[in-house]
Amino acid sequence: MIRIATAQTKSQVYLEEAKWMSMAEAWFEDKIGLQLSELTSYEIMSLNK
Repeated sequence: MIRIATAQTKSQVYLEEAKWMSMAEAWFEDKIGLQLSELTSYEIMSLNK
């Protein structure tokens, strides 16, 4: 069944997309932050040798 997208359902879709985008951004920031902290701790360890 094809459903005609009204202005309301469209705005609902945009809200969902915005929510997923912000979640994805937060996830990437977490991953990048972890990689950076791992890198710096690794560099510190190699400097201490």
